[in-house]
Order: sequence, then C-alpha cells, then structure tokens
Amino acid sequence: MIAAGKLPWFAEYCIGAERWTTDDRLIAEILSEGIEQSTAGIVLASEHYEKSFWCLKELMQLDEPVAVLELGKGEHGSSEVTERLEAVPAEQIAKYSSEEAALAHVCGVLGWDPIPWPSVNHTPRAPDFDATTGWRMKLDGWKYAGLLKTPRGDEVPAFERSFRDYRATLNVLAGPVAGESLPMEGASIDDRAYRELLISFVRQYSKTIKSPISGAHLIYVGGRGHFAVSYRRDSAWIRKYSLNFPLDRDVKQHRKGDVWEFAVTFAFHGPFEEFCRYAWCFDRAVETFQWHPERATFEFA
Repeated sequence: MIAAGKLPWFAEYCIGAERWTTDDRLIAEILSEGIEQSTAGIVLASEHYEKSFWCLKELMQLDEPVAVLELGKGEHGSSEVTERLEAVPAEQIAKYSSEEAALAHVCGVLGWDPIPWPSVNHTPRAPDFDATTGWRMKLDGWKYAGLLKTPRGDEVPAFERSFRDYRATLNVLAGPVAGESLPMEGASIDDRAYRELLISFVRQYSKTIKSPISGAHLIYVGGRGHFAVSYRRDSAWIRKYSLNFPLDRDVKQHRKGDVWEFAVTFAFHGPFEEFCRYAWCFDRAVETFQWHPERATFEFA
C-alpha cells in the first residue's frame, strides 16, 4: 500500500521506538490518534481476536468503511466483537486465502483502484546450509555472493539478488546469547506481554545498531515468536531478524538449554516505498529458517 501511494497507519511503522511504552493510557492515546487520522479500517479477525485487549479497543472505535479478513475459523467469543462484526455488510467480509486476494478485497471494499501484487522471480534453488552453525534456509531467487567478514572478524555466507532495479543483500550471523534471552515460546502469551517483550527488544537493539528504528515486527519461525527491526543505514533500508533457539541437547562444547541467536540481515538499496513493496519476500525467506545443531561443526575461522 505504501508503495502504491497509500498512507496506512500501521503500528509497526507509525509508533517509533521513542513512543514504545507500557503505559496503557499513552498506548490508548496513540491508537486513538491513528484511528482519528484514518478514513477506513482493515480488520484481520481470527479465533483469538477477542483475546486481544488492544484489538478490541481499536475495533470498537473504527467507523465505516471496514474491510474484514477472517483468518482461521473466524469465530469470535466476545459478544462485543461479534456484535460489531455482525454490523459489517457481508460483502465487506472475506475469508483470507492469500496475500494477493486479501489486497484485492481491501481495494474493492475501500473503493481503491486495484493494487497489483509485486511480481517477483523466485528462481528455485536447494535450501542453503551453513555447516559451521547448522542453519538451513530456502533462498529461492538469491545467489551466493561469497563470504562476508564481520566487524568481529568472523566470515559468514552472504547472498544477493535484485528486485527490479534495486539490489538486496543478505547475511546470517550466529552465536550464543550472552545473558538472559527473551522468553518467546508458547501461543498462550497475550498481546500485552508480547508488547512488553517487543519494547525490551527494541530498546536493546537500538543501542547496538546505533540507528533510529523505523519499524518493529513479530514473526513466527519454528513454532516460536521472534522479533525484527527495520531501520535506515547509509544508503540502504535494513530489516534485521533476531531468531533465538535453545539447544535441546548437549552438542560438542555447548550445553542443553544454551540459547543461540541468528541475526538474519537483509539490506535493500532503494527508497522506503520500494523496501515496503518487497519486505514480504524477506519474511517468507526467514519463515523457512531451520536450525540443525547436531549437523554443525561449531568450528569458527
């Protein structure tokens, strides 16, 4: 939508790091401000939708038109949620089937000209595997670009590809987590708890990357929740994913329970609008990430 010239109010980008807070009053003010600036709403309703305190508050404040995309079973346990969604005309509600179909539905409900889903050439390739740390990821459309020397002297595999006229690069840096890691396992954690974890993550990473964070994101990989941040550095827009996995067994010199972080970094050399157009490709690649510590050498250069 951003690439098509629309201006969605999206919490991941519109609440900057300096406004991330655990103060319920301030959060309510920020969300109300976003809704007041909006002329329409897009609701992603799921069987767990009513459990989100903030989603419920947003839904009750939204005026027409509202485009609803139902995920999963589309069942709503809250009477307030049910009553509000039943008031939405049936033609404005659709079952989620794909990103392309969802975008087409939103455009139709909101009266926008169709926004084409970006065409991307995903040339198939075998999953890439790093023997040193044991990670595996399917990087269709990317090509190996050699070893990249990190600031601490390690050499890590790097990849590159083009999105139309824009170049993108990718690298993965892995290592044991120093200190306590964020507890991200389990689907029972509610949105308030996730928000507090996200705030902690944003503050932690803002110190290490030394750049203003433009967006903070949550992604599920390997049955666990993980975080990512988007920011500008030099001439590129960066999305850096922090994937944390605990060892489920003793492997070489590493002990069961030790947590490893895999920092997956995508750099997009183009304007923010085009970065937004193709960021979904980065998410899809990361969603294929697997860790096989039993196959790793853990022998670093």
